[in-house]
Amino acid sequence: MQQLIRIFFLALLAGHAFSQAVEGQFIDDVRTTPGCNASVRTSATLANGDVILGGNFTRCGNVRANRVVRFDGNQYFSLGAGAENGVSGRVSAVFVDGEKIYVGGHFSHAGSVRANNIAVFENGQWQSIGSGLNNGVTGFVRAIQSFRGKLYVGGYEYATYLWAATLKQWDGDTWSNLVEFEPQGDDSVISAFEVDQDRLYFAGSFRPRAALDQNLGSFDGQNVRFENFPIINRVGPNRIRDLHFFQGRLCTAGGFALQSPSTVSGVACLQGTQWQGFGRFSNVRALAHNGSTLYGAGFLYDVSGTNNGAALIAFEPSQIRYYSRTQRMDSDYVYTLVNQRDSLILGGSFSQQQLPLQNLMHLRLGALEPLSSGDPPRLNGPLQEMVAANNVIYGIDYLYGVFAPPLTAYRINQFANGLWSEMPQPASSNQVSGSLLTLRDTFHFSGSVDGSGFGELFAWGNNNWTQIGTRVSVGGVFQNTFVSISGANPKGIRNIWKFNGAVMEPFLQVPPLKRRGFQDNNLPITLAEFRGMPVIAGSFDEMVGVGPVGSVAIYYDNAWHPLGSPGLADPGAAVLGAVAVFDMLEWQGQLYVSNGLSQADGVTANGVARFDGKRWHPLGSGLQQTDSTLFRPYAKFIVYQDQLYVYGNFDRAGGQPAHNIAQWDGESWHALGSGAEQGLGTDTQSSVQSAAIVNGDLVLSGEIHEAGGEPADFFAIWRGDAWLANGFE
Repeated sequence: MQQLIRIFFLALLAGHAFSQAVEGQFIDDVRTTPGCNASVRTSATLANGDVILGGNFTRCGNVRANRVVRFDGNQYFSLGAGAENGVSGRVSAVFVDGEKIYVGGHFSHAGSVRANNIAVFENGQWQSIGSGLNNGVTGFVRAIQSFRGKLYVGGYEYATYLWAATLKQWDGDTWSNLVEFEPQGDDSVISAFEVDQDRLYFAGSFRPRAALDQNLGSFDGQNVRFENFPIINRVGPNRIRDLHFFQGRLCTAGGFALQSPSTVSGVACLQGTQWQGFGRFSNVRALAHNGSTLYGAGFLYDVSGTNNGAALIAFEPSQIRYYSRTQRMDSDYVYTLVNQRDSLILGGSFSQQQLPLQNLMHLRLGALEPLSSGDPPRLNGPLQEMVAANNVIYGIDYLYGVFAPPLTAYRINQFANGLWSEMPQPASSNQVSGSLLTLRDTFHFSGSVDGSGFGELFAWGNNNWTQIGTRVSVGGVFQNTFVSISGANPKGIRNIWKFNGAVMEPFLQVPPLKRRGFQDNNLPITLAEFRGMPVIAGSFDEMVGVGPVGSVAIYYDNAWHPLGSPGLADPGAAVLGAVAVFDMLEWQGQLYVSNGLSQADGVTANGVARFDGKRWHPLGSGLQQTDSTLFRPYAKFIVYQDQLYVYGNFDRAGGQPAHNIAQWDGESWHALGSGAEQGLGTDTQSSVQSAAIVNGDLVLSGEIHEAGGEPADFFAIWRGDAWLANGFE
């Protein structure tokens, strides 16, 4: 089977001679790695020792498992079969209560049952908790627990432009709020529960109404109190992420630092009335123990400067022990720990190309090991950007490392001869950030390679990088050359430069831009070409010296001009101001733009519009994201087989189902596929981040877990009339 897959890969990238035999078909890939094809975020243990895993996956081993699965130590079993398998969106909490398996996260269905963000699996069937408007809970579920005959759910929900923590109870008939919380921001959440005989403990980062910011509270069945947790900077990323009883003591994990008795961070246990800290770690995500040893894991960074990159730490009576894996340990992010009989299982998001890990490891005989091995490398996370050159796909992803700030960098990958592989960095520094570009079928990288923020330009050829520009920060390609848009000077004027192969040369100046009457020198702008003339767009509605421009301006006759009247607008965007244009592309003599807009020259236009040279027009009824908990849909364009395709995060195009990708033929919208084979994933977390064309195929990457109804690992191919999930199934 592996040989057959490899033959198919080679044929895919060499041409279409082989594709005629398999077009529209999926090869059944019998996997040998008992891991999951996306992140594992939560876990719980059944009475018989089996483990329930939840996350963002759609397959574990060779079993189709939609975001939740049972693992007996050797095999995986889906919860439900066929249309009843799993839930429709990400699972972030799992709780076992006798024969009942509760799952929570962000989803709308469990099996075929309507279930808002929480559901229970019992006796082989999915059931909602509540019905009608009382079905489930709003927002995002991050923790579930039972206490004295009632069910408790923690998480967060969107409230008046800010997030607010939620703590709800289900009494068997009705959901109600146990505590009312103030909106705080992006990191306001109840993230963990723990219970003893007398109290239900809850933790995270939250602000009760008319109270101070808190991280830890408890409930005795009658009254809520907030525990004394002496944390420095109580809110935001300092929140508690997990609670766990160890040897009769309540222990916490997170990214906090204690005020007393001394400043320690990451893990702390309640010793009598005092909190005792262990080590100096940030971002500890999960706790577990085996009776004598407390384990912690997460995105570990030892602030003392030693042992950075450990995937797991063990707090033993006389020492702290560090466990690391040999490959890409600096990109490990462990979300959950769970004991299974004599093994400690780590679930998370590991190496972007699987070698041979699939988001699950276990601690065995004192070493971290994958559960098994066997599969060739494939994507284990979405590519943020993708281009094609010389029949090779190049992709860039984020690496969340543990090196000195900035804590994010990019990794460059290539897909050639049927396999993903990581490319060498353009420079030896870990502080690499930038973007990918193709010019004259040559692959380039533009960005900072030393953390200085100054851009460099590299070309790839003969398996080597060649630096072709110094202090160059490229923003795109225009008129067959690289262009750069520099930031505004104190007067608000921006410069557009062109790269002549050696240095940047002045090309155009952009006057100061305004939004809602206020000058903003930091507004991002996008540059495109329309009928040979440069066009800029962004979150502005006025250009100094020009006047109102409706978020898009064009340069001709040695001056800038508005494009259309009144142009693009979003009257309801009181917070964001003017339209935030995300992408522009010329197709069949018309200019297409996406995002943010709700009106085009005064006519309703949902998220996308076109300019025909005289005025703006909507594209039918546009794009929609019907999940009210998400922001407006975003979209980007690509031309494939002389047709315009729109991809991003949406579930309707022209009022009809179209999951994250659709085709516009100039007059109407068309979904890609139909029924169960329609589009790229029906869950609300699915999206497409990047697209490229190679050898006549449209290649897509993103939060893609289904393609044409088949499981996919962040990567799919559209061949004009059929989906190929991952290009090999």
